Amino acid sequence: MASVKIDPLRLAGPWKEGYVLERQHTISSEFLGHDSYGHAQFDTKRSELGELVFRLKNRSDKTTVPGISDTAAEFVRGWGPQMDGVVFVPPSRPRPFQPVVEIATALADRLCRPVLVDAITKVKDTPELKDVFDYNERHTLLDGAFLVDQRAVKGRSLLLVDDLYRSGATATLVSKALIDAGASTVYFLAMTKVFIAGSRQISRLPPDVKRRIDTMVEKDFQILVGDANGADKAVQRYLADKEYANVLVHCMARHCRNNLGSWPTVEVSAPPGTRGFEFYSVKDRAMSDAAEYGLMLWDGKSKGTVNNVVNLSKHGKPVVVYVVPTKQFLTVKTLDDLRAVLAQGDSDSVERVVSELHLDDPQHRAVG
Repeated sequence: MASVKIDPLRLAGPWKEGYVLERQHTISSEFLGHDSYGHAQFDTKRSELGELVFRLKNRSDKTTVPGISDTAAEFVRGWGPQMDGVVFVPPSRPRPFQPVVEIATALADRLCRPVLVDAITKVKDTPELKDVFDYNERHTLLDGAFLVDQRAVKGRSLLLVDDLYRSGATATLVSKALIDAGASTVYFLAMTKVFIAGSRQISRLPPDVKRRIDTMVEKDFQILVGDANGADKAVQRYLADKEYANVLVHCMARHCRNNLGSWPTVEVSAPPGTRGFEFYSVKDRAMSDAAEYGLMLWDGKSKGTVNNVVNLSKHGKPVVVYVVPTKQFLTVKTLDDLRAVLAQGDSDSVERVVSELHLDDPQHRAVG
Protein backbone atom coordinates (compact mmCIF):
# COMPACT_ATOMS: atom_id res chain seq x y z
CA MET A 1 0.00 0.00 0.00
CA ALA A 2 1.30 3.48 -0.86
CA SER A 3 2.27 5.90 1.90
CA VAL A 4 0.00 8.85 2.69
CA LYS A 5 0.69 12.54 3.20
CA ILE A 6 1.87 13.57 6.68
CA ASP A 7 2.84 16.71 8.60
CA PRO A 8 5.63 15.70 11.04
CA LEU A 9 6.60 17.54 14.19
CA ARG A 10 9.78 17.08 16.20
CA LEU A 11 9.43 15.91 19.82
CA ALA A 12 11.77 16.73 22.69
CA GLY A 13 12.79 13.99 25.12
CA PRO A 14 15.64 11.80 26.38
CA TRP A 15 15.92 10.22 22.93
CA LYS A 16 18.46 11.48 20.40
CA GLU A 17 15.64 12.54 18.05
CA GLY A 18 11.90 12.01 18.09
CA TYR A 19 8.92 12.85 15.87
CA VAL A 20 5.15 12.77 15.70
CA LEU A 21 4.10 11.80 12.18
CA GLU A 22 0.93 13.90 11.93
CA ARG A 23 0.21 17.06 13.87
CA GLN A 24 -3.31 17.61 12.47
CA HIS A 25 -5.43 14.46 12.55
CA THR A 26 -8.84 16.16 12.28
CA ILE A 27 -9.46 18.48 9.33
CA SER A 28 -13.16 19.27 9.81
CA SER A 29 -16.12 17.99 11.77
CA GLU A 30 -19.78 18.68 10.93
CA PHE A 31 -22.42 18.11 13.59
CA LEU A 32 -25.20 15.87 12.28
CA GLY A 33 -27.40 15.60 15.37
CA HIS A 34 -27.88 13.12 18.20
CA ASP A 35 -28.54 9.41 18.02
CA SER A 36 -31.26 7.61 19.99
CA TYR A 37 -28.97 7.49 23.04
CA GLY A 38 -28.34 11.23 23.03
CA HIS A 39 -24.79 10.90 21.72
CA ALA A 40 -23.59 13.61 19.35
CA GLN A 41 -22.93 12.42 15.80
CA PHE A 42 -20.37 14.08 13.51
CA ASP A 43 -19.26 13.84 9.93
CA THR A 44 -15.56 14.01 10.75
CA LYS A 45 -12.91 14.40 8.07
CA ARG A 46 -9.43 13.41 9.18
CA SER A 47 -6.06 13.60 7.52
CA GLU A 48 -5.13 10.49 5.56
CA LEU A 49 -2.91 9.13 8.31
CA GLY A 50 -5.34 10.27 10.99
CA GLU A 51 -8.11 8.21 9.39
CA LEU A 52 -5.92 5.11 9.17
CA VAL A 53 -4.85 5.39 12.81
CA PHE A 54 -8.44 6.02 13.93
CA ARG A 55 -9.66 2.89 12.15
CA LEU A 56 -6.82 0.81 13.58
CA LYS A 57 -7.22 1.97 17.19
CA ASN A 58 -10.97 2.45 17.35
CA ARG A 59 -12.24 -0.12 14.88
CA SER A 60 -9.49 -2.79 15.12
CA ASP A 61 -9.15 -2.55 11.34
CA LYS A 62 -5.90 -4.37 10.55
CA THR A 63 -6.17 -3.51 6.86
CA THR A 64 -4.83 -0.06 7.79
CA VAL A 65 -1.50 -1.41 9.08
CA PRO A 66 0.21 -1.49 5.63
CA GLY A 67 -0.69 2.16 4.98
CA ILE A 68 0.51 3.30 8.40
CA SER A 69 3.73 1.27 8.30
CA ASP A 70 4.52 2.24 4.67
CA THR A 71 4.10 5.90 5.62
CA ALA A 72 6.23 5.53 8.75
CA ALA A 73 8.92 3.61 6.85
CA GLU A 74 9.14 6.25 4.13
CA PHE A 75 9.48 8.96 6.78
CA VAL A 76 12.16 7.04 8.70
CA ARG A 77 14.18 6.49 5.50
CA GLY A 78 14.10 10.22 4.80
CA TRP A 79 14.84 11.04 8.43
CA GLY A 80 17.86 8.72 8.39
CA PRO A 81 18.39 7.55 11.99
CA GLN A 82 21.23 5.07 12.17
CA MET A 83 19.43 2.28 13.99
CA ASP A 84 19.71 -1.49 13.90
CA GLY A 85 16.53 -2.58 15.65
CA VAL A 86 12.92 -1.61 16.43
CA VAL A 87 11.30 -1.81 19.87
CA PHE A 88 7.90 -0.68 21.11
CA VAL A 89 6.38 0.62 24.33
CA PRO A 90 4.61 -2.34 25.97
CA PRO A 91 0.81 -1.98 25.83
CA SER A 92 -0.88 -0.81 29.00
CA ARG A 93 -3.18 -3.85 29.19
CA PRO A 94 -3.33 -7.32 27.60
CA ARG A 95 -5.75 -7.87 24.71
CA PRO A 96 -5.78 -10.07 21.59
CA PHE A 97 -5.03 -7.19 19.22
CA GLN A 98 -2.31 -4.65 20.03
CA PRO A 99 -2.04 -1.75 17.53
CA VAL A 100 1.47 -0.77 18.63
CA VAL A 101 2.79 -4.31 18.12
CA GLU A 102 1.21 -4.51 14.66
CA ILE A 103 2.70 -1.16 13.63
CA ALA A 104 6.18 -1.83 15.04
CA THR A 105 6.37 -5.31 13.48
CA ALA A 106 5.29 -4.10 10.05
CA LEU A 107 7.59 -1.06 10.24
CA ALA A 108 10.60 -3.22 11.17
CA ASP A 109 9.87 -5.52 8.26
CA ARG A 110 9.82 -2.61 5.83
CA LEU A 111 13.06 -1.20 7.22
CA CYS A 112 14.72 -4.63 7.10
CA ARG A 113 15.49 -4.40 10.79
CA PRO A 114 14.63 -6.88 13.54
CA VAL A 115 11.79 -6.10 15.93
CA LEU A 116 12.97 -6.96 19.43
CA VAL A 117 9.65 -8.30 20.73
CA ASP A 118 10.84 -9.26 24.22
CA ALA A 119 13.37 -6.49 24.79
CA ILE A 120 11.01 -4.49 27.02
CA THR A 121 8.64 -6.18 29.44
CA LYS A 122 6.00 -4.60 31.62
CA VAL A 123 6.51 -6.11 35.08
CA LYS A 124 4.15 -3.99 37.20
CA ASP A 125 0.40 -3.58 36.84
CA THR A 126 -0.68 0.04 36.49
CA PRO A 127 -4.08 1.68 36.02
CA GLU A 128 -4.99 2.67 32.47
CA LEU A 129 -3.02 5.85 31.95
CA LYS A 130 -5.66 7.44 29.75
CA ASP A 131 -7.37 8.15 33.11
CA VAL A 132 -4.31 9.92 34.56
CA PHE A 133 -3.67 13.44 33.28
CA ASP A 134 -0.85 14.74 35.47
CA TYR A 135 2.64 14.05 34.13
CA ASN A 136 4.22 13.57 37.54
CA GLU A 137 1.46 11.20 38.66
CA ARG A 138 1.89 9.15 35.49
CA HIS A 139 5.65 9.07 36.11
CA THR A 140 5.13 7.83 39.67
CA LEU A 141 2.68 5.11 38.60
CA LEU A 142 5.09 3.90 35.91
CA ASP A 143 8.21 3.93 38.05
CA GLY A 144 9.62 0.39 38.04
CA ALA A 145 6.95 -0.82 35.60
CA PHE A 146 9.34 -1.81 32.79
CA LEU A 147 12.22 -4.28 32.63
CA VAL A 148 14.70 -4.15 29.74
CA ASP A 149 16.66 -7.21 28.62
CA GLN A 150 20.22 -5.90 28.70
CA ARG A 151 21.47 -8.72 26.45
CA ALA A 152 19.00 -7.74 23.73
CA VAL A 153 19.73 -4.00 23.64
CA LYS A 154 23.31 -3.49 24.78
CA GLY A 155 25.32 -1.57 22.20
CA ARG A 156 22.37 -1.25 19.81
CA SER A 157 20.84 1.83 18.25
CA LEU A 158 17.05 1.50 18.54
CA LEU A 159 13.87 3.06 17.20
CA LEU A 160 11.23 3.15 19.94
CA VAL A 161 7.66 3.14 18.60
CA ASP A 162 4.42 3.99 20.40
CA ASP A 163 0.93 4.27 18.95
CA LEU A 164 -0.04 7.25 21.13
CA TYR A 165 2.00 9.94 22.88
CA ARG A 166 0.15 11.72 25.69
CA SER A 167 2.22 13.20 28.51
CA GLY A 168 5.49 11.59 27.39
CA ALA A 169 5.92 9.91 30.81
CA THR A 170 5.83 6.37 29.42
CA ALA A 171 8.09 7.06 26.46
CA THR A 172 10.52 8.96 28.69
CA LEU A 173 10.82 6.15 31.23
CA VAL A 174 11.17 3.44 28.58
CA SER A 175 13.80 5.47 26.70
CA LYS A 176 15.82 6.01 29.87
CA ALA A 177 15.51 2.31 30.74
CA LEU A 178 16.85 1.37 27.30
CA ILE A 179 19.80 3.72 27.71
CA ASP A 180 20.48 2.49 31.25
CA ALA A 181 20.49 -1.09 29.91
CA GLY A 182 23.22 -0.21 27.44
CA ALA A 183 21.45 0.89 24.25
CA SER A 184 23.84 3.18 22.40
CA THR A 185 21.13 5.43 20.95
CA VAL A 186 17.33 5.71 21.14
CA TYR A 187 15.07 7.36 18.55
CA PHE A 188 11.33 7.83 19.06
CA LEU A 189 8.24 7.93 16.80
CA ALA A 190 4.62 8.67 17.97
CA MET A 191 1.60 11.09 17.98
CA THR A 192 -0.64 13.07 20.46
CA LYS A 193 -3.24 15.82 21.10
CA VAL A 194 -4.99 17.60 24.01
CA PHE A 195 -8.00 19.99 24.26
CA ILE A 196 -7.79 23.20 26.36
CA ALA A 197 -10.84 25.39 26.88
CA GLY A 198 -12.51 27.56 29.47
CA SER A 199 -14.98 30.27 30.37
CA ARG A 200 -15.23 33.46 28.34
CA GLN A 201 -15.02 35.51 31.56
CA ILE A 202 -11.45 34.28 32.12
CA SER A 203 -9.12 36.70 30.34
CA ARG A 204 -5.89 35.95 32.24
CA LEU A 205 -4.33 32.58 32.92
CA PRO A 206 -3.58 31.77 36.58
CA PRO A 207 0.07 30.83 37.29
CA ASP A 208 -0.89 27.22 38.10
CA VAL A 209 -2.56 26.85 34.70
CA LYS A 210 0.47 28.37 32.95
CA ARG A 211 2.65 25.74 34.63
CA ARG A 212 0.36 22.99 33.31
CA ILE A 213 0.58 24.42 29.81
CA ASP A 214 4.36 24.73 30.15
CA THR A 215 4.49 20.98 30.79
CA MET A 216 2.44 20.35 27.65
CA VAL A 217 4.77 22.56 25.64
CA GLU A 218 7.83 20.84 27.10
CA LYS A 219 6.39 17.46 26.11
CA ASP A 220 5.39 18.69 22.61
CA PHE A 221 1.66 17.97 23.00
CA GLN A 222 -0.56 18.97 20.13
CA ILE A 223 -2.94 21.45 21.77
CA LEU A 224 -6.48 21.89 20.50
CA VAL A 225 -7.96 25.27 21.39
CA GLY A 226 -11.07 27.22 20.42
CA ASP A 227 -11.33 30.70 18.96
CA ALA A 228 -13.54 32.47 21.53
CA ASN A 229 -12.64 35.51 23.59
CA GLY A 230 -11.84 34.79 27.22
CA ALA A 231 -9.96 31.60 28.14
CA ASP A 232 -9.48 30.47 24.52
CA LYS A 233 -7.87 33.78 23.59
CA ALA A 234 -5.77 33.84 26.77
CA VAL A 235 -4.43 30.36 26.01
CA GLN A 236 -3.74 31.38 22.41
CA ARG A 237 -1.89 34.50 23.56
CA TYR A 238 0.24 32.50 25.99
CA LEU A 239 1.15 29.90 23.35
CA ALA A 240 1.79 32.56 20.70
CA ASP A 241 4.13 34.43 23.05
CA LYS A 242 6.03 31.17 23.48
CA GLU A 243 6.11 30.78 19.68
CA TYR A 244 4.70 27.28 20.15
CA ALA A 245 3.80 25.73 16.80
CA ASN A 246 1.96 22.51 17.73
CA VAL A 247 -1.48 24.11 18.06
CA LEU A 248 -4.72 23.45 16.17
CA VAL A 249 -7.46 26.10 16.38
CA HIS A 250 -11.10 25.01 16.03
CA CYS A 251 -13.61 27.57 14.78
CA MET A 252 -16.94 27.71 13.03
CA ALA A 253 -16.92 27.55 9.24
CA ARG A 254 -15.93 30.85 7.57
CA HIS A 255 -15.79 32.63 10.93
CA CYS A 256 -12.57 32.26 12.93
CA ARG A 257 -12.70 34.90 15.65
CA ASN A 258 -9.17 34.53 17.07
CA ASN A 259 -6.03 32.82 15.78
CA LEU A 260 -3.21 34.76 17.40
CA GLY A 261 -0.46 32.38 16.28
CA SER A 262 -1.64 31.90 12.68
CA TRP A 263 -1.88 28.18 13.41
CA PRO A 264 -3.67 25.58 11.27
CA THR A 265 -7.44 25.59 11.75
CA VAL A 266 -10.30 23.10 11.70
CA GLU A 267 -13.57 24.66 10.52
CA VAL A 268 -16.68 23.05 11.97
CA SER A 269 -20.09 23.39 10.29
CA ALA A 270 -23.38 23.62 12.21
CA PRO A 271 -26.79 22.71 10.77
CA PRO A 272 -28.59 25.64 9.07
CA GLY A 273 -30.58 27.74 11.50
CA THR A 274 -28.50 26.80 14.55
CA ARG A 275 -27.99 29.81 16.81
CA GLY A 276 -26.50 30.90 20.12
CA PHE A 277 -25.14 28.36 22.60
CA GLU A 278 -25.97 25.37 20.39
CA PHE A 279 -24.13 26.93 17.43
CA TYR A 280 -20.78 27.20 19.21
CA SER A 281 -21.22 24.00 21.25
CA VAL A 282 -21.08 22.12 17.93
CA LYS A 283 -17.44 23.22 17.66
CA ASP A 284 -16.71 22.24 21.24
CA ARG A 285 -18.20 18.77 20.71
CA ALA A 286 -15.98 18.32 17.66
CA MET A 287 -12.95 19.22 19.76
CA SER A 288 -14.02 16.79 22.48
CA ASP A 289 -14.38 14.11 19.83
CA ALA A 290 -10.87 14.76 18.48
CA ALA A 291 -9.03 15.10 21.81
CA GLU A 292 -7.61 12.38 24.03
CA TYR A 293 -8.23 14.36 27.23
CA GLY A 294 -8.92 17.90 28.34
CA LEU A 295 -7.85 20.79 30.55
CA MET A 296 -10.77 23.10 31.38
CA LEU A 297 -10.74 26.48 33.12
CA TRP A 298 -14.04 27.08 34.93
CA ASP A 299 -15.15 30.36 36.49
CA GLY A 300 -17.79 28.64 38.65
CA LYS A 301 -20.62 29.79 36.38
CA SER A 302 -20.02 28.93 32.71
CA LYS A 303 -22.42 26.43 31.11
CA GLY A 304 -20.18 25.90 28.10
CA THR A 305 -17.19 24.78 30.16
CA VAL A 306 -19.31 22.27 32.10
CA ASN A 307 -20.72 21.01 28.81
CA ASN A 308 -17.17 20.38 27.57
CA VAL A 309 -16.38 18.41 30.72
CA VAL A 310 -19.49 16.27 30.20
CA ASN A 311 -18.73 15.66 26.51
CA LEU A 312 -15.19 14.47 27.26
CA SER A 313 -15.84 12.43 30.37
CA LYS A 314 -18.90 10.56 29.12
CA HIS A 315 -16.72 9.15 26.34
CA GLY A 316 -14.11 7.92 28.81
CA LYS A 317 -11.68 10.81 28.25
CA PRO A 318 -10.14 12.21 31.47
CA VAL A 319 -10.60 15.90 32.20
CA VAL A 320 -8.77 18.15 34.62
CA VAL A 321 -10.81 21.19 35.64
CA TYR A 322 -9.15 24.25 37.15
CA VAL A 323 -11.80 25.95 39.31
CA VAL A 324 -10.80 29.62 39.31
CA PRO A 325 -12.70 30.78 42.45
CA THR A 326 -11.11 28.07 44.64
CA LYS A 327 -7.81 27.75 42.72
CA GLN A 328 -8.13 23.96 42.61
CA PHE A 329 -7.40 21.32 40.00
CA LEU A 330 -10.05 18.57 40.05
CA THR A 331 -10.05 15.47 37.84
CA VAL A 332 -13.40 14.31 36.42
CA LYS A 333 -13.89 10.65 35.58
CA THR A 334 -17.27 9.95 37.20
CA LEU A 335 -20.57 11.68 37.95
CA ASP A 336 -19.46 12.11 41.57
CA ASP A 337 -16.32 13.86 40.32
CA LEU A 338 -18.49 16.24 38.27
CA ARG A 339 -20.64 16.95 41.32
CA ALA A 340 -17.48 17.78 43.29
CA VAL A 341 -16.56 20.34 40.62
CA LEU A 342 -20.05 21.86 40.55
CA ALA A 343 -20.00 22.14 44.35
CA GLN A 344 -17.15 24.67 43.98
CA GLY A 345 -19.23 26.98 41.78
CA ASP A 346 -21.78 29.73 42.29
CA SER A 347 -24.91 27.95 43.57
CA ASP A 348 -27.44 29.90 41.50
CA SER A 349 -25.36 29.49 38.33
CA VAL A 350 -24.82 25.79 38.98
CA GLU A 351 -28.54 25.24 39.43
CA ARG A 352 -29.14 26.92 36.08
CA VAL A 353 -26.38 24.90 34.37
CA VAL A 354 -27.70 21.60 35.73
CA SER A 355 -31.19 22.46 34.52
CA GLU A 356 -30.22 23.75 31.07
CA LEU A 357 -27.81 20.88 30.36
CA HIS A 358 -30.26 18.33 31.80
CA LEU A 359 -27.53 16.86 33.98
CA ASP A 360 -30.09 15.07 36.13
CA ASP A 361 -31.35 13.11 33.09
CA PRO A 362 -30.50 9.37 32.98
CA GLN A 363 -28.22 9.81 29.95
CA HIS A 364 -25.82 11.89 32.08
CA ARG A 365 -25.76 9.52 35.04
CA ALA A 366 -23.23 7.35 33.24
CA VAL A 367 -20.55 10.03 33.04
CA GLY A 368 -17.13 8.36 33.19
